[in-house]
Amino acid sequence: MKSQPHAMVPANRHSWRYILSAVLFMAMVSPPVKQWLILSEEDHLSSLQAIVYLIISIAGMLPGFSLQPKILEFATGFSQALLQNDSDERRVAYLHRTAVIILIISMIASLLWTNSALNQFVDLHRGLYVEANLLVYIMGFVTSIAWILLLKRYALYGILFTSTMMMMMIANLLASHSF
Repeated sequence: MKSQPHAMVPANRHSWRYILSAVLFMAMVSPPVKQWLILSEEDHLSSLQAIVYLIISIAGMLPGFSLQPKILEFATGFSQALLQNDSDERRVAYLHRTAVIILIISMIASLLWTNSALNQFVDLHRGLYVEANLLVYIMGFVTSIAWILLLKRYALYGILFTSTMMMMMIANLLASHSF
């Protein structure tokens, strides 16, 4: 006789990513973290804000990675509909170029969040603060789509690559103040 799964066991084996995503996002936008960031920005420390935005971006990436099969299916269908007369190799190349453009735009936008004056302005205006955090979260989701299109089954390495790129930007910003 085949055993039935327990009622508390989620049907989706990736559901923990949604929960972790929500917990990370709520923790990073909580009032204590916001107050801590406002105090650090008064001292012109933009690296803490950049780390918080990195965590929010990773929180946005987690649901995207959970939807990987559906995203690949949609991207394949979309490229077939868009490029009907082209070969499969050309469609894949089109998807890869699109993914690279998304990643470049994402990294350029990440540079904006290392500007302490911009961060202080956003933190002091409640509406902008909410919108900026949601924008970073959505940017993380879109970045995960780009990593899925580029790396397919190795897409989770995108979290490592994104984190490394962000830390390199922070290190470059801090290096100018080190001597």
